[in-house]
Amino acid sequence: MGRKYGISTVSLVPYSLGRDGFKNSLDIAISSLGLSGIQALPMRGWSNDKYHYARYLGDPLDQIILSFEGSWNSGTIFQALKRRFGSKREGYPTFLDLYLFGRKPEAVLKVMDDVFGWDKYISHKFENSGYRYMVEIGPDNVQIQNYVDYKHGLVWDTWHVREEGMPDWRDLLSALPPESIKLIHFHPKDEGELAEFMSGKANELDDMLQALRLKVSPDCPLILETRPRIGSFVSRKSMMKKLRLIRDTVFDILG
Repeated sequence: MGRKYGISTVSLVPYSLGRDGFKNSLDIAISSLGLSGIQALPMRGWSNDKYHYARYLGDPLDQIILSFEGSWNSGTIFQALKRRFGSKREGYPTFLDLYLFGRKPEAVLKVMDDVFGWDKYISHKFENSGYRYMVEIGPDNVQIQNYVDYKHGLVWDTWHVREEGMPDWRDLLSALPPESIKLIHFHPKDEGELAEFMSGKANELDDMLQALRLKVSPDCPLILETRPRIGSFVSRKSMMKKLRLIRDTVFDILG
């Protein structure tokens, strides 16, 4: 069947925002980038009407919706102010969160769950997974054995597995059963690492993809997850050019 490639709707901002953001995301991913589909997040301005999504979906759904997950954080402007200028309480939204996802992304996420199917949902914590969703590996749980024991699929995020407090990613990858990794997030640490990677310079991101190529199934899907450019205008043409280069560089390694 071959590996499916998709892209996060966050990576397509600003074109993924607003009422037409879902349709625009599909158009860009499939028509402009030649990808299989998207990883959907409840972006600001998206509808909470099931029909708005269902009318775009073909059969089977996994041709275009590879995965979906919740917003990074949600809440009020007051909470964002407290996080920015006050106690910086964990779980409060940043102003970037509010810009990307709006104030009530949970309503959109519930509709997505109903339309897309829970088996495509990504949880970030075991206690929120219900032991039926894919769980994304990250610093919320640093015990390797917990991931080894989880039987409903893991998401390997190339940045989160390297965050502070995590075990060495090589040890983690070695310990995991190959079939446990159901999805890869290509997520560079920052723009500097991404620029190195795209220039062909060997770095840790390149090493990790090489290791994943040998470990995971050749059918394991991959989602491109790059942070959006906020505060400066990026034309659609220049965005497509950069994303195609990222796509091609990753494909040359993983196939």
